[in-house]
Amino acid sequence: MDLINFYSFFPIKEPKKLGHEWYDDAQGLNLTGTILIAQEGINLALYGEKEKLSYFFNEKVGSLTELEPAVFRRKSPSVCPYRKLKLKIRNEIVTSGFSENFHANSEQEYISPESFHSLALSDSCIAIDMRNDYESQIGSFRNSLILPMNEFTELPNHLENLVKHRNKHILTFCTGGVRCEKTIPLLKKNGFQVSQLHGGILNYLEKYGERKDSLWEGECFVFDDRVSITSRFERGSYEWCPACGQPFRNGKCVVCKGS
Repeated sequence: MDLINFYSFFPIKEPKKLGHEWYDDAQGLNLTGTILIAQEGINLALYGEKEKLSYFFNEKVGSLTELEPAVFRRKSPSVCPYRKLKLKIRNEIVTSGFSENFHANSEQEYISPESFHSLALSDSCIAIDMRNDYESQIGSFRNSLILPMNEFTELPNHLENLVKHRNKHILTFCTGGVRCEKTIPLLKKNGFQVSQLHGGILNYLEKYGERKDSLWEGECFVFDDRVSITSRFERGSYEWCPACGQPFRNGKCVVCKGS
C-alpha cells in the first residue's frame, strides 16, 4: 500500500464537476485520502494499492497536468494514514485570502534541497517557516525564523517581523511547498528577495533526513491520521489532543497545553 501526495496549479473551469468525477473514480479503486480542487489547481493525498494509485495518477491526473517530480511524493507508510475518502471544493487549494492575482511561481524562485541546505547556513540568508505555529513546535529547521501564526491567512499581519531581514535572501519552506507558492508573490510584492524550498520539508527529508549534517530538528507535522512523521518517514510520537484536536505528546498539547 502506498501514499501519494501531489499538488499542481493549473486552470480548472469546472472544479466541482472534476472533483466528483475523480471522487467516483478514486472510490471505485478503494482509495482513501483527500481530493482538494479549486479553479486554480489541485492538492491530492491518496492512499491505496500501488497499481490502483498508479492508474489514477497516470490516467486521470497525468492527463491534465504534468506529474512534476519535486512535488510528486510516493511512500509506503507503515500505518494507514487515511481511513476515508474526502472531496473538498475550495476557492484556493490552500486558503490564504491574500492571493487574488496569484500565478504559479517561476523556475527561478525554486531552490533544490541541496541549495537550501547550503544557503541556510549562510549569513546572507534566513530560512522562514511558513507553517502554523503548532506545526513548527513539533519540528523545524535549525535557526529558522518561526512566525507566530495560528493560521496561514495571518501571514500579511506578520510582514513587519520581516522588515529587519530585508537585506537578506529569504528562504521559505512549508510541509510540501504549496503554502510557499502563495507566500512568494506576497513577499516579492513587499520588496523582499525570496525563494522557496522546492517540494518543501518532505523533499528535503528525502535527501537529508538520515544524514548527520541535516538541518532538520524534531518531527514533521502531517495532515493525516499519523499526526507527525520522523525524518525517516516513520510514524512520529504525537497523537491528537483529546481536548482541542491538535498535536499531543507525553501528556502535553502544543496548543492548549492540556493533559
